[in-house]
Amino acid sequence: MGVLKQLSTAEAIWAQQDIDGNKTKDFWTYDVSCLHRMYRADGASKCAFIPLQMAQADARPAGMEEGDNPFGETPAIAPLENPGNPTAYFGYFIRAMLVDEEENEYNQNPVGANNILATNTDRYAFVHIRLYTVQPDTGHLSSMSQAPSTQMTAAVTKIKLYSNGPAKIQWR
Repeated sequence: MGVLKQLSTAEAIWAQQDIDGNKTKDFWTYDVSCLHRMYRADGASKCAFIPLQMAQADARPAGMEEGDNPFGETPAIAPLENPGNPTAYFGYFIRAMLVDEEENEYNQNPVGANNILATNTDRYAFVHIRLYTVQPDTGHLSSMSQAPSTQMTAAVTKIKLYSNGPAKIQWR
């Protein structure tokens, strides 16, 4: 639970300090890595609310699909050292959840010049996943510390939602 507790603390600080500069007390819901990589609205410093190693465990960090910065010039995000190759944090990869149990999207409020939906005024959710490879000779599972390969099985071990009801496993 330490991973999820760190994320919860980071979200509380995010909401208090208005890192994205949208003048709204909201939570970051787009990804995990920006809780370390995002620069404050004035561009002077990174927020770094979670350790770099946790940010590198984000299985789908911002910028991987859209280019360097999906939000536009502001807010700025620092690049990852190994984009597309996440490294496990205490054995887990982490992702931001997309929808809650009622199919309501977590990303509701626009951020940056490109108006990407990336925050929520009410809630947020993350999942951390332990990935395994199947040993061909024995059929046993071995925990992975590097990015997923073609022979993997994902075991969702812990889900923390800040809403009521069972979680649907849908993440960014």
